[in-house]
Amino acid sequence: MKGQHGTGRHCCAAACALILAAMLPRSGHAQPHVIYFTTEVSVEKKDAVLVRGAFDIAGGAERWYQVYFQLRLGAETPLKTKEGRDFVIRWGDVFTPAHPDPARYTDCRIDIAVKDIEASPNLPKGKRTTLWAMCDVWDTEDKKYLGAGWPTRAPLFVTTDKAGKIVKLESLNLFPFMLARNLLNPEKGSIHVAECKLKVKHLIPKPGVMIYRAVGLNKVISDKLFTDDVQAPVDSTSRGYFFDIINRPEKARELVELAFPNSAVINTPNQYEAIKNALRKRGWKDEHIPVPRPESFGVTVTEEPGMGYRVAALLVYYNRYQAGGYSDVLYCEYAVGEDGRLGEKRTVCIRGAQHEAARPPGWQQPVPATPAEYGEAIWSALIPGEWEVMPIRVAVTDTVATIPCAEGEPPEIYLQDVKAWPKEARQ
Repeated sequence: MKGQHGTGRHCCAAACALILAAMLPRSGHAQPHVIYFTTEVSVEKKDAVLVRGAFDIAGGAERWYQVYFQLRLGAETPLKTKEGRDFVIRWGDVFTPAHPDPARYTDCRIDIAVKDIEASPNLPKGKRTTLWAMCDVWDTEDKKYLGAGWPTRAPLFVTTDKAGKIVKLESLNLFPFMLARNLLNPEKGSIHVAECKLKVKHLIPKPGVMIYRAVGLNKVISDKLFTDDVQAPVDSTSRGYFFDIINRPEKARELVELAFPNSAVINTPNQYEAIKNALRKRGWKDEHIPVPRPESFGVTVTEEPGMGYRVAALLVYYNRYQAGGYSDVLYCEYAVGEDGRLGEKRTVCIRGAQHEAARPPGWQQPVPATPAEYGEAIWSALIPGEWEVMPIRVAVTDTVATIPCAEGEPPEIYLQDVKAWPKEARQ
């Protein structure tokens, strides 16, 4: 019995110690805070909307947090559920490890049922409404939200009929900036490049932004937007980071054009039909033309009030490395945020001949023509006044510079002797 009483006292003492430890503030752990990176909304299913959040939790290690998503009509107006509650959905719990670096969570995603949105009593009827999706992190210990996900909210455009039934869902779907950090010690990795000039009329580069051209050992040209800290390819979806606010449609258009130098813009249905007919004479069949008629023609810019712009472009993609020059006919859809973030979707409307270099043994062209024959067919079908050339917005200069490589990028993959660059790299 004595042993049992002794054991009981030790258990009681241990329990009291645990309770006391839980009540006392943790020493050595900074107070937690959250850095919200982005919220993405994607309409991929008929019956659900996908929402994804990405964030860092800094400080407050070894504790539990809850992740929530919500839909709002505005900063002060939550969407309501059919039961009258705020439209807030719990995703799940996360536990931060005992590590000095912030804990990063980039793939917290949840499906929100369309029928639940449709059942909301304060969803406007008979009109197109912008709902805002946001991610929030709840500190279970301090019983409070950490920061606010509102600044990184994402729009969901909901169109309802007069009865309140949802007839259309659209998302802007902006991608987060994916920037490569410059090596802090250039002696460990630097490359010789040529300075370039940016030929834009409306875009305003941020202070200190430069643009350089590098050339790989495979002779592939890489134009890089560059600051003292980070860099990104000029045709990447992160290019908007290097420019001031995108608050005019002309800026949104130029930002998209940076990725398609020398491509042929198809401005009219008649021009599209002429290209189809020219290719059918070369053996193209329906399987090579998956989109008989695109949604729009030319380059169109539509404003999304309070968020940014939508840009659509129908074009024959120009490939400078390919015989004949032209590749697939693409319908390109962009969402352009005011902060420069981009969302991108490319749809192949007409399959083009593919670049034939470095293909594996047994590879065959997916279309009945060589790249040169395909390019000739495209050129023969172009009608004056019904197409235009996408501007070349980057002009190389004779000024040679040395810049640090991006982290994780070995300098050995580049041609360091600028004089040995191929002729097209100097144009």
